[in-house]
Amino acid sequence: MEDVAMQAAETLQTGHIQPHPSARHDINPSTSASLKEPVDLQDDPDAASDVDEDEVPVSLLRPTPRRPQMPPLPDLRFEQSYLASIKDAKGWRGVTFITIRDQVLMPLVQGMAWTLIVAGWRYANRDTKLAGQSVGARLRRWWWGVNDWNIPESKWQKTVFMTRRDTLQTIHEPFGDAYYYGPERMGRRFEGDEEARQKSGFAESTYRTILDRIERESSEGKRVLIKDMAQYLVPPFNQHAHLAPSLLKVKRGVGTEEELNSKGGLGLKTVPSARDSAVSISDASHETAAKKPPFPYDTPSEPGNPTVVPKEILERFHFTFLIRHPSHSIPSYYRCCIEPLLERTGFAPFMPEEAGYRELRQMFDFLKGNGFVGPSVCSNDLKAEGPESGLEICLIDADDLLDDPEGIMRRYCQSVGIDFEPEMLIWDDKKAHEFARSQFSKWDGFHDDAINSKDLKPRQHKHSKTPAQMYSEWVEKYGREAADMIQRTVDENVADYEYLKQFAIHV
Repeated sequence: MEDVAMQAAETLQTGHIQPHPSARHDINPSTSASLKEPVDLQDDPDAASDVDEDEVPVSLLRPTPRRPQMPPLPDLRFEQSYLASIKDAKGWRGVTFITIRDQVLMPLVQGMAWTLIVAGWRYANRDTKLAGQSVGARLRRWWWGVNDWNIPESKWQKTVFMTRRDTLQTIHEPFGDAYYYGPERMGRRFEGDEEARQKSGFAESTYRTILDRIERESSEGKRVLIKDMAQYLVPPFNQHAHLAPSLLKVKRGVGTEEELNSKGGLGLKTVPSARDSAVSISDASHETAAKKPPFPYDTPSEPGNPTVVPKEILERFHFTFLIRHPSHSIPSYYRCCIEPLLERTGFAPFMPEEAGYRELRQMFDFLKGNGFVGPSVCSNDLKAEGPESGLEICLIDADDLLDDPEGIMRRYCQSVGIDFEPEMLIWDDKKAHEFARSQFSKWDGFHDDAINSKDLKPRQHKHSKTPAQMYSEWVEKYGREAADMIQRTVDENVADYEYLKQFAIHV
């Protein structure tokens, strides 16, 4: 038996052997000979029998490298589970039955069940709110962003959308009922004319009954499209806004997101009312309204809210915007306030404060600044300031629409989640005209051009007239005094129009 100390020394020395020695140092150390001679490596290794005692085999100096890792072991779990399932089968019939049951029927049933669960969940949450600044909406947008999902388009102008009666329920200017005629009216046009208010059929209309009507319309399963004026929700003459008395009954918590997701609509607890929204707030309020103007209301206001509608109701809507240059809209409106149209409209005299541009800009800025729309702008490189809402700012300029109807409407429909169809631009049939007349009948005389139209095609003459040419036409049609009033009204509203114009859809 070898000496234990010698064996230990050999073991320690062996442990310090370099696995990859250097030919110029380790194989020829300075202590091995008085004369240093580099090792001469030969590419053609000698046979093992020809290696001399003083030679080091090339296989030692250049060992064959090992593979970095062994190949992965095969995954035999399927085979193991399959063999385990058929171990007790008797005959080939049993094996066939077990194979079809476990490998065909079970996966099919599981896939169908999962598909039904996912489809049911998607249907139950089809109206889930991602827009706005509520806690739920912000959490959903965050979760969609974490998973890198595309935020779905919101499910939601005039005659064009009336051609989509299969999927859209259109309502034309309902809030004008409360603004002009009802016990919560803010407009002064019919303030001293009780007979005209009663004759209109809307003398008892309030902002609440109008919202109730919208709620009923939405319960029919169609998307509701409302065309209306911002001025009907914003007090005139820069008066401070107070919440409409009838809307104070909407308690906080009514219309929760769970209720909206399950039932749709605005989430308001409606009260029975006639289809024309003619329900009074109370007898006392009606008596007071007959004696003095009801606005300003003796109600609280919401900080920053320029409208008479609470923010918790406004956030239930998807707002889009339609503007027109004042040099076109103001003369058109003036024409409805004089003969011969006056006999049908009953809107006399012309009131410059009803232009509505200031109110529209106020409401637009409020919606944008509070995260109801924006900051991204539909088909426009402009980025508005404001919190993320999940909804684009979608604004159409009437001149752009007349120049390129299909291009503008395609972008608009894409933004609001409606499938565009070229047939939407044509309504040349009896049924479509009858439906349009029924929608516009409340505002008789204001929409004759739309009622008598048959389609929307690009206009041929796109060159606008100069201000001097337009003024001359107004003088010729209405007289110099009226032309001067029209010009003043146009000048007062151009700045608001141009501010809104920068957010318009570009094609």
